Amino acid sequence: MNNKIIKTLMIGLASLLVASCSPSSSTQNEDITYNVSLKYINGEIINDASISIFDNDNKLISEGKTSIAGNYNFDAKNGNYRVEVNDLPLGYYLIDQQLEISNDNPTLEIVASSKPITGEVPEGTIYNTKDLIYDFGFENTENKYVQLSKTLEKKKLVVINFWYKDCYWCNYEFPILNQAYEQYMDDVEVFALSVYDSLSTVTQFQSDNGLIFEMGRDDINLDSAFNKSGYPYTVFVDRYGRIDDIEHGAITKLEQWTNKFDKYLADDYLPSSGSGSSENPGEDEPIIPDVTMPSSEEIELVINGDGFNGKYYPETNEEDAKYSWPFVIDNEKSAIKPSNIKIDNSYAIVYLKFHLEKDQVIAFDYFSSTEEGYDNLYVLMNGEIINTISGVSTSWETSYAYVAIESGDYTMGFCYMKDSENYEGDDTVYLRNFRYLTLNDITTPTYLIRPCAYEDISRFTEQYEYYITPVYNELDGYYHIENVNGPLLLANFLFSSQFSNYSLYDYAVNKYFVDIDGVDYTNEVISYASIANSTDKGYVPVDEKVKQLLITLTSYLSIITHDEGFVPYEHQYLETCNYINAYGTNGKEYENPVIGLTFKTAIKASLGDQNFATFTHVIMPRGLFFKFTAGEAGVYQFNTKGSNETECWIYNEQEELILESADIILHSYIASEKPDPNFYTWVYLNQGESLYIRAAFYDLYLFETLQLNIELVGQTYSSFEACSPGYFTTTVDEQGNMTSTIISTGIDVSLGDDGYYHQLLSDGTLGSIIYADFANLNQLFNYTLQEMNKLGAFNLSVDENGNAVENGIDYTSIVNKYINNQMIIDDGETFGTIPVDQTLMLILQGLMDKYTFPGVNNSWLKLCYYFHHYGK
Repeated sequence: MNNKIIKTLMIGLASLLVASCSPSSSTQNEDITYNVSLKYINGEIINDASISIFDNDNKLISEGKTSIAGNYNFDAKNGNYRVEVNDLPLGYYLIDQQLEISNDNPTLEIVASSKPITGEVPEGTIYNTKDLIYDFGFENTENKYVQLSKTLEKKKLVVINFWYKDCYWCNYEFPILNQAYEQYMDDVEVFALSVYDSLSTVTQFQSDNGLIFEMGRDDINLDSAFNKSGYPYTVFVDRYGRIDDIEHGAITKLEQWTNKFDKYLADDYLPSSGSGSSENPGEDEPIIPDVTMPSSEEIELVINGDGFNGKYYPETNEEDAKYSWPFVIDNEKSAIKPSNIKIDNSYAIVYLKFHLEKDQVIAFDYFSSTEEGYDNLYVLMNGEIINTISGVSTSWETSYAYVAIESGDYTMGFCYMKDSENYEGDDTVYLRNFRYLTLNDITTPTYLIRPCAYEDISRFTEQYEYYITPVYNELDGYYHIENVNGPLLLANFLFSSQFSNYSLYDYAVNKYFVDIDGVDYTNEVISYASIANSTDKGYVPVDEKVKQLLITLTSYLSIITHDEGFVPYEHQYLETCNYINAYGTNGKEYENPVIGLTFKTAIKASLGDQNFATFTHVIMPRGLFFKFTAGEAGVYQFNTKGSNETECWIYNEQEELILESADIILHSYIASEKPDPNFYTWVYLNQGESLYIRAAFYDLYLFETLQLNIELVGQTYSSFEACSPGYFTTTVDEQGNMTSTIISTGIDVSLGDDGYYHQLLSDGTLGSIIYADFANLNQLFNYTLQEMNKLGAFNLSVDENGNAVENGIDYTSIVNKYINNQMIIDDGETFGTIPVDQTLMLILQGLMDKYTFPGVNNSWLKLCYYFHHYGK
């Protein structure tokens, strides 16, 4: 297999950034070149660090920055020199502080390690894997302060689990995590941080479920620093303070937990290397295969169909062949399969040579029995991945693997990549019945990826022999192939291409695009790569903006990688592009893959219940966009429905987020024994005004159809909602001590002339009365307020541990009077509630001070509801 495929799939960006310097022989009086290289402990390059060189008299003789390859070279006479390093990334430190370089050893490799970053987290921080985490702490259920950095001084791994009490999958996952923790607690710590529940609720939950790891509240709102897809989700922080992995969703098998723990606790563990690494020292040395591939003749007898004369052979590239496992025959299934079953971090390769006439089809049958999305069989043509097979099949399926555009001899590659985590099914993919078909034989929609530049590269022009012709379609705003109704031209940001062994994303994250004629294109490229990653094939369609970006990037890369005088050619950008031929679709082309993924491509929504979005794969960030434009002024209700819980985010015409699911908790949701899992909100719109609705299933892995209902409910509307639907947040000083606790969201209130508290509107007037719910469960406690009064909770003369409180008052009888005389008992939305006057407010505040966080202004509102009035 072309070595670029193995590097792309197994390691990522590798030799591109490797630089070396070998000093030439010199006399004592001549300058020689010294080379300083700076790397992270796992081999990742550290660039843009300040290097200073001093002689024996402590005189500065050279200074500068490490290059993009992590090197700093300087010329000096033979001698001994001291090297000083500054501007290391936050959290990094040098393992060896005594750094010297001399003519006896003119090459110095400096290695840095890391630990959690001290200091305040920058506003807007969003963590990704490979990032160092900022140090943090929390109060556990024993009222002790637990700090990450202190924990990592004793343990080799910290697992941060975000959850809440009423989360089904959180409850399902905890016993399994607890069992794994019992086995590994000497070296592993778990921080289970609730995003919604009070500390008293967490304490009771831990006791009721026998959980023995550290638990508490996410008081510092750490949860907001991650691109979460729902709960639970788990962050793995290794011994170096680095976020090595983020698991979205519950981990429901003991083996999955223990496999991960074993990985991080290994004596030779190093952080997984990122794209900028020139090697992969974080993984074990691959196992050299001890299996021999059968002859082509033996394989042909088993899997070639009638009339098919393809030939099979193993990897021949010397570098890849050393670790390439062969495919072997499975006589029971009359198939071949990769032989690297349960061999972690391994790959198996087989090639197939065959001849196709124009429009002839090669097909095969497959049965997959692997961990979906992780242990994958890649089908390749011309070095491009044209299909990926994984998961557990229920029956044999047919792959219409390739259709020839021209007659000729072809080579197809099959590469099975096995990761280091879990084993599902047989941990393999079976292949059989290779055969020729015609276009009419393709009975299911089949999409084949084609390059836009092909045939040989001229050694004179360095251009491909053929390039497709893109044509702009003014109606849809995208480029198509050959004519305005042809296949979409697709930009490739994620994978290697005809242009380079390395993806545009690889170049971006390695800072190649930070200064192209004074413009930093890094974030733009990463943004397109993120969108592409949420499509089914991994591409984005090319509009004029994308075309100009590709021209800029390819021209720049060509200039810096070619000899002086090289002139980029405009159609060179096509080398980063592909298109998709559709077969078995009755002539329908492959649809725009980014529909619903961006504001620009939002699904047009209309009044009624005929607005649908179908999820066929994981989408990150969450959700698909709808766009709705009001036909007339009024209050519109937006309601998302599905077979499972839904979430929603609402944006205005300026694409600014104006509210999300977490902003609204309906009283009917809390009060119901079977809460409606669907999302509701109301927005007043002027005629012609538009909104964007980004809707998603709460479960990231639920691949079904979601429905958006839109209804005009009138010029005004009132909804009975929680006064404070958010959660508590805690501020921490530089020493890591908690300084104050606030409520992250909530309405403003004021005491009215009628003696009751009201919502304080933005214009200074008073709105709805505030109601405390005594008859239904609330956001914080496992009992209703009425039940809590019977249990003595409103006796504020004692604290929650039964100790006397100075000047405390027992309000039990007063609360009984409120319940008996003022609790609303009709069947309306306010059933079970009591209007809050000043006395009741003080009592509720005292209850919150007793059982949650003392001294938090207006925390009593978390027990209350109000009528939110929508409209003018």
